[in-house]
Amino acid sequence: MAEERIGCNCGEAAASSIRSERRLSVVAAVGDLGIWEYQADTGEHTWSTGLNKIFGFPPGGECGFSEIQKLIHPTDQEDFERFITLSRESEEVGTLSQTLRYRRFGESTWRWMSVETRKFSADEGAGARVFAVARETSAEAALDDQARDLLP
Repeated sequence: MAEERIGCNCGEAAASSIRSERRLSVVAAVGDLGIWEYQADTGEHTWSTGLNKIFGFPPGGECGFSEIQKLIHPTDQEDFERFITLSRESEEVGTLSQTLRYRRFGESTWRWMSVETRKFSADEGAGARVFAVARETSAEAALDDQARDLLP
């Protein structure tokens, strides 16, 4: 007698997951986005190549928060630490946003970035997870400065 799986076509689910990952990769590449995911129960994290590009790290390499923290502007350090702590350790599920200054690895020019995190509750035996998207916003910040200079 053949085993019957009710309501689950695992091959179809895996193919759908692969398609979803591909779409996410395309959106991240086209939008110059950096993506980070953190699994709270295991401490495991993954970085996208876009995040490495934003921070100026070599493709394929992963960096930790201690390396990134060295690149954050001194004035933004405390806010960055609080932001990361809330994102990772808070029991609340929801969204956090922050804009901060940083330098790329090996460079001295200060840049601007916007980071948004979403924390998802634990589900099906897995712990809560945090999904973050970072985007360099230096060009927008420069335009804002220029517009302010034009105001009386």
